[in-house]
Amino acid sequence: MTATALLPAHEWHRRGLRSPAEITALVEARLVHFIDADEPTYADFLGEPVV
Repeated sequence: MTATALLPAHEWHRRGLRSPAEITALVEARLVHFIDADEPTYADFLGEPVV
């Protein structure tokens, strides 16, 4: 695991990104729980902007 993966989620969100843990949860939801999704999109990796 890299040092950047250890950043708290709010640091990823400040940069407009989802944290590695959130991406892992998205992948798990799609692969393990078969959540309906055609293809990954940029929105899967980009978080909501922090104002």
